[in-house]
Amino acid sequence: MTDLFNKYVNKWGFTQFRSLPDFIQDQIRFLERIENDNLKTGDVFIQKGLLDESRRDKFLEEHLNVDKNKRRPFARWVFEQTPNEKNIQDAKNQLLAVILELPYLASMTQIRQLSLEAIPDLKDAEFVDECKKAICIPFTCNLNGHETLYLGFGTEEKLKEFMQLGPQVRSRIRSISDSFGEGNTYYFLTEEDTIISELGSSSANSAVENGSKVLFEQDMKQHNVAKNWAALFNEAIKLGGTDIHCDPSILPNEDSVSIKIRVDGKLSNVAEHKSAAKLSIKHATFREMVSYLHSTTQAGEVGRTITRPVSGMVFDYENQAGVMRIKMRPEFAPLGIKDASGKELVRVVLRIWEIKDSIASLEDLNVPENIIHYIDKILKSENGLVIAAGPTGSGKSTLMGAILDKQTQLSKGSESILSFEDPIEQVSENLVQIQLTDAVRVQIEKGELDELTVRQSILRSFLRQDPNKIFIGEVRDTMTAIFAGDIASSGHKTFATFHSTSAEEALVRLAAKLESSPANLVQFFSALTCIFSTNLLASPCKRCGKKHPISEAQVKDLGEKLDLNQKQTHRLSSMEAIVSTGMISEDTVCPECSGKCVKGRVPVFGVFTINRNRKMMLLNFGETSRFARITEEPDVDMRDSVLDGIEHGVVSIQSLLDEVV
Repeated sequence: MTDLFNKYVNKWGFTQFRSLPDFIQDQIRFLERIENDNLKTGDVFIQKGLLDESRRDKFLEEHLNVDKNKRRPFARWVFEQTPNEKNIQDAKNQLLAVILELPYLASMTQIRQLSLEAIPDLKDAEFVDECKKAICIPFTCNLNGHETLYLGFGTEEKLKEFMQLGPQVRSRIRSISDSFGEGNTYYFLTEEDTIISELGSSSANSAVENGSKVLFEQDMKQHNVAKNWAALFNEAIKLGGTDIHCDPSILPNEDSVSIKIRVDGKLSNVAEHKSAAKLSIKHATFREMVSYLHSTTQAGEVGRTITRPVSGMVFDYENQAGVMRIKMRPEFAPLGIKDASGKELVRVVLRIWEIKDSIASLEDLNVPENIIHYIDKILKSENGLVIAAGPTGSGKSTLMGAILDKQTQLSKGSESILSFEDPIEQVSENLVQIQLTDAVRVQIEKGELDELTVRQSILRSFLRQDPNKIFIGEVRDTMTAIFAGDIASSGHKTFATFHSTSAEEALVRLAAKLESSPANLVQFFSALTCIFSTNLLASPCKRCGKKHPISEAQVKDLGEKLDLNQKQTHRLSSMEAIVSTGMISEDTVCPECSGKCVKGRVPVFGVFTINRNRKMMLLNFGETSRFARITEEPDVDMRDSVLDGIEHGVVSIQSLLDEVV
């Protein structure tokens, strides 16, 4: 056993050891148990008591002069790799360039990473010196035919430097991990041999609890509040939810928190779902949950406005279909009301989405050919402002991602596309992505920095980077709208997303954001070239549904709701639509839709291009009805897309008419 380590220990300068420290021998015995008993790594790594803390403390104090009261409990990084020397050497060279930048990264406050993506190769003498200076204890052994690398951190500060890497650095390190080949498993463990994070493994050997990989296990054991979040996360992901809404009751003498999950575009109370029906949360418990979530995402101090962390929590979710990478991003909104204990109530909304290995293409999103035709036409132009618009959860960001992917395909990689999102929702290898740091955002919220000045500085920086195209994320406020107009008017093709239900509403709301500055309004509308509208509509359950003629009452109600013209109304009246009952027999609820009559969602689209005549009408500020007149005849009417969906049996007319919950 000692021979296995001697060459590494001696090489790294630990010559004072005539034998391995006791606590390292404990770790070796732990590895031997894995190998000899042929246990699953996920089963073993969550066991306790395999390290002797007192012996470890004594070693750190005597040999490394580390005060046990001023350090984080000893932590280790494990990388299990295929033994390929060339891959190891290539990855080492790339990694060193990143790791040696760590002193400059310490100020980049990020979330407490559930996905720690550092994979150190410890065979380089200079890097080992860096490790020793950082009070790191590296060593290697052989585990199940794979070379295993361990890196221990003796201080909280040095561990945080690895945990607080910015997204661009994490992306670089992720690419390094790919160079080691397939079938690798990466673990980050605590002194209790407890899995906090697992990445990159497609095997089913991970510990599984209620269909979900054991996430943040140490905190789950130490804090009951984490278990509450875990229950909600599992329930939301299992149901295909996109949002979790947590609303503390503001009624006097009512101590409860309403938890709702958005599924297929509809919010439903979590108590309606059997697996989470027993989850009852009081104000005091919820305060602890908010504090826990706030600290794990390092969102900054919850102020008087909504606080949005730079990033979210990333983890793996495993079910029968395989493993999905899930990201959650919370937003905190103080309600300005105190509970019975005098503590202020805070509302929390968590956005959930799946992180995929590649950006979905227009074809993957089932974008019709007529829409793709307009997208291709717009993308071939060299300038202008292109907007993807839609309501909350409509897929506008996903659509814009596919549009940018198509732009990359058309340019064949010959163009530079910069992205400024706040925050970055989906990491893309085709974009150079930039976001505000936590420090800058806090300074803006406190009034220490002017947001417009910051964005103008970013704009100047962007233009110095010689971009061909620029994506600025969502236009949420006046500052971002001005920012978008400034960039687009500089001659660069600019892309953005915007929250609205139609092209007309988008134009009205954009004009409202810029009405205080006519010059910026003219600049924005002069640059605007196209609005792609999208929405996700519920599909009828086909298991319990059958086609029926659409009734006169339904035609009338839907015509009023969608503001259908005469031609569209006549078309609707001649259709049949799938009507679902939610039951497959008199006393049996449909197992496919659980009695909700809808299952899944499908996209619908609209296109509104801004030609010369429409642009002149937009800039005619004296005509108050110009937005309605301009959008009367869009290039592609989203209402027609909705009717197509009803006719083809993929859009639920019951959902459109609010006839189902």
